[in-house]
Amino acid sequence: MNIGTWTITDSQGRILSGPEQEAFDFGATGLNEVLQNVRVILTTRIGSVMLDRRFGLDFTFLDAPQNKAQLMIVQQMCIALTQFEPRVRFSGIAFDIDKVTYAMNVTLAITINSDEIILPSR
Repeated sequence: MNIGTWTITDSQGRILSGPEQEAFDFGATGLNEVLQNVRVILTTRIGSVMLDRRFGLDFTFLDAPQNKAQLMIVQQMCIALTQFEPRVRFSGIAFDIDKVTYAMNVTLAITINSDEIILPSR
């Protein structure tokens, strides 16, 4: 199984971060910071961050059957988002399998606690 794309939406289905890879913004603040953090968590293999080997997702789901892989992804995302980005709450997930490449496209729905987002001062 192959992960095709990650799309992040809000709980109403509006796209917050599309599947295209955006450049890393070291000065991101507010909503952009939160979305960038979620993207980094979802695309980082656990054990690859030198100072925190627990950061990211365990990519063993890549070798699992499709139905088991989906359960593993949901479980790992809930744990990782709760632990590493507490401003975000998991709202839902949808899987779409590409019929040609058999890649699994994942759409993650999140709710962002706007009270904790610090907006840049003008």
